[in-house]
Amino acid sequence: MRSQDVQLGMLVRVSQLHRKLDYRGQTGVVQQRYGNVDYAAFDIQFLDGRSELFWHHEFDEVQEFTRSTDKPAYTL
Repeated sequence: MRSQDVQLGMLVRVSQLHRKLDYRGQTGVVQQRYGNVDYAAFDIQFLDGRSELFWHHEFDEVQEFTRSTDKPAYTL
């Protein structure tokens, strides 16, 4: 994912290859952007309340939709 494509409030999933095992595959919401727009770090808040900084290349957007409404299947 490109740094410029990340939006605050976006639902994301940490890469399965991330160096920290506890965060691999975890889903969270982008809360804040830090640094240059071309290479930024992002504060991700997870559903369990934890928060951690990640580089833009360490996660991908989650695009899960419900079948009945075609609206995002998540709420926070």
